[in-house]
Amino acid sequence: MGITATASSPSSKSRRARRPRRLLLFVHYNKWGNLADYVVYLLKRVRKVYARIVFISNSPLSEEARRIVAGLCDEVRERENTGFDFYAWKVALDHEGPEGLARHDSVTLMNDTCFGPLFELEAVHREMEARGADFWGLTNHREELGDDPLATDGRIPEHIQSYFLCFNKKTALSAPFADFWRAVEPETGVEACIRKYETQLTPYLCRHGFKPAVLCDAAREEAEVSNVTTQEPGYLLQKKNPLLKVKAFFTYNPPETRYLFPLIRQHSRYPVSLIRDHLGRLVSPEVSVHIVSHDLPKKKRARAKPPRQRIAIHIHVFYPDILRQILTRITERLRARADIFLTTDSEAKAAECREMLAKEFPGLNLRKLVVCENLGRDVWPWLQVAPELAGYDMACHLHTKKAPTANRLFGELWLDELLESLLDRFEDIEDAFARQPGLGIVIPDIPSGFRFPPLPYSYEQDQDMKKLLPKVWARIGCTREVDFPNLSMLVFSYGNMFWYRPAALAPLWQTPWARRDIPEEPLPTNGTLLHALERLPVYVAWDQGYDYRISRQLETQPSGFQNERAFGEYRRLHAQAASRSTKPATLELLRAKMRRRLSPK
Repeated sequence: MGITATASSPSSKSRRARRPRRLLLFVHYNKWGNLADYVVYLLKRVRKVYARIVFISNSPLSEEARRIVAGLCDEVRERENTGFDFYAWKVALDHEGPEGLARHDSVTLMNDTCFGPLFELEAVHREMEARGADFWGLTNHREELGDDPLATDGRIPEHIQSYFLCFNKKTALSAPFADFWRAVEPETGVEACIRKYETQLTPYLCRHGFKPAVLCDAAREEAEVSNVTTQEPGYLLQKKNPLLKVKAFFTYNPPETRYLFPLIRQHSRYPVSLIRDHLGRLVSPEVSVHIVSHDLPKKKRARAKPPRQRIAIHIHVFYPDILRQILTRITERLRARADIFLTTDSEAKAAECREMLAKEFPGLNLRKLVVCENLGRDVWPWLQVAPELAGYDMACHLHTKKAPTANRLFGELWLDELLESLLDRFEDIEDAFARQPGLGIVIPDIPSGFRFPPLPYSYEQDQDMKKLLPKVWARIGCTREVDFPNLSMLVFSYGNMFWYRPAALAPLWQTPWARRDIPEEPLPTNGTLLHALERLPVYVAWDQGYDYRISRQLETQPSGFQNERAFGEYRRLHAQAASRSTKPATLELLRAKMRRRLSPK
C-alpha cells in the first residue's frame, strides 16, 4: 500500500489540537562517542511528529552534542551501554511509569540504526493508526526454521523488527506489556538480546490477544527474503518505508550497493550525502570504497564561492629538472596563491631551485627552502616540514618523481597523471575542502599503469608490509581497528602525493621519529618504514574521524572493456605458463607478453 504525505493545515487550530499525543523513546549509541549528522537530521525531521521525545544515549555525549540534542528533544539521558537498546527502552519505560505513558496516545521505540526519514513519518503514523492495530512496526521478519544463532528451539518466529515499534495506549498500559519489560535483563551479547526479546515480543503480545500490523509485510508480499531490511532495501524504497537500515549497505551485495543511491534520489528527497559521509567514516577505507563513491566531485559553477583557503604546498626536490613542470602547473592552476615550502638534499640543488623561482616564477611565494641530507626519500623531509604547515586550511605534498626502476615513458605518464589529479583539479579540491569539514585527504586514483594485470604491486601478496603496518599503526597512536594482516588491498596514493587537512594527518608528523628510524639508501623496493608511511595517510585521516576523496584522471581511465581484455589475456597467459612448467610464470615474463598481446596491430 502506498504512503502519501498528508500536510496539516497551519490555519486549523482545532486540527492541530486533535493530533495524537505521541511519545518517542529514541536510543542512540556510537562507539566513538560521536553524534552523527544523519541522527541530527532524523531528529529534526521527526520533531513535529511526537509530542515528547526522550533521547537515551548508550554512549557519552560531548558538550556540543548534548547541546544539539537538547535543542531537538524534550529530555536527554546518558547511560552505560548495558543491555543494548532493549534494556535502554526498559529503563526509559520504567522512568516514564504508568502515569507518563497514560499522558500519551502511543509510545514509539526507535533506535539510530537507520537513515531517514526518507518519507514523511507523520503520514505513516496516520495510516497505521487508522488500521486500528494495537501495536505496529515498519517491517517484519519471516519465520525461519533451522540452526541459527537467533533461533529458539530451531525456529525464528515471524516478528516485527525492533528498530521501530509503536504501541497504542491500551497496549502500553496493559499488564502483559509491563510483564514483558519487567523480564528484560541486561544481556551482554547482541544475538541473545535479539533472540530473547526482539524475536519474542510480537508472538508474546499476539498470544495475549493484541492485534499487530506492519507497513511493509514482507512475510506475505512479494519479497523473496526473510529479512528485507538488509537483504532487499530496494524493495523497501519502492514500498516507501521511511527508514533504511545502515547495515543494509554492508550486507547487501556490495557491487549493487551503489545502485541504492540513485534509487534513493529517485524515490525520496533524502540527502544522500548524509549516508555517504557516515559510511565513509564508519568503516575502513578499503571497505567504504566498494560501498559509496569517494570520487572527488566537480565544482558546480553556479555555487556561491566558499571562503578562500590558506594553502601550503611542500615539494621535495630530488630531481630539479622535474620542478619546472610542477611550478608551471601551480602557477597556472593556483594563480600563485599558495605558500611554497621546498626541501632538497644539497646546496647546489637549493641554489638551482632559488634561481628557477626568481627568474621563471617570480610570482610564487617561496616561504621556506630547507637543505636536508639524502635520507628518507620524500617522506622524511615532509615529516620535518609538516609541523610548519599545521596552521593552513589545506596542504599538499608533492615531489619530483621519477620511476628509475621502470621504463622512462611509464615514469613520465605516472607523474603527469599525479599532477593532473592534484594540480589541474585544484578548483575542485579547494571547493571540496571548503564545503566539507569532514574531508581529510584527497588522493589521486591508481595510475593507469597499475590497473592492468599482472599488477606491479599487490598488497595481498606483500607479507612484509602486512607484518609492519600494525606496528607502525600502534606507534603513531591510532586506535581504530584495522586488520592489516588480512586485508586484500589498501587505499593509498600510488606515488605518495596528496592534498590533506593538517589536523587529519597529525599523528604522522607529531610522532617523535628519530633519524635512526629512517633506513639508509639504497632502499629496497618495499618493506621499510618509509613504505609503510606511504600507505597509511588515508587510514590515519579515517582514524581521526575524516573521510577521503579520490581525484580521477578521466582521460586516462581505462574502460571496463579494456580491463576485461587485460584480465582475459592475463588469465590465458597464466594458464599457459602453468600448463607448460611446474614453475609459476614470472611477473616480468607475463608483463612482456601482455604488452605484445595488447599492443595495436
